[in-house]
Amino acid sequence: MKEGIVDRFEGDFAVIEIGGKMVDVARSLVDEDVMVNDVVIWKGGKWIRDEEKTKKRMAAIRKLMNRVWED
Repeated sequence: MKEGIVDRFEGDFAVIEIGGKMVDVARSLVDEDVMVNDVVIWKGGKWIRDEEKTKKRMAAIRKLMNRVWED
């Protein structure tokens, strides 16, 4: 299954990191509830948010940030 991370939105495109490469994807192919930094999967002809992987990714980022900012 194709998987990526939404880097940003630019006009009618979403920039999704897929396999380490930035890919411009028509916004019409991205589910409307997808946000920047979401983990997305290609399913049913659209990029949709993978809730579980997005939550895990955000928790890992928070953990890293907390370690960096600890006194």
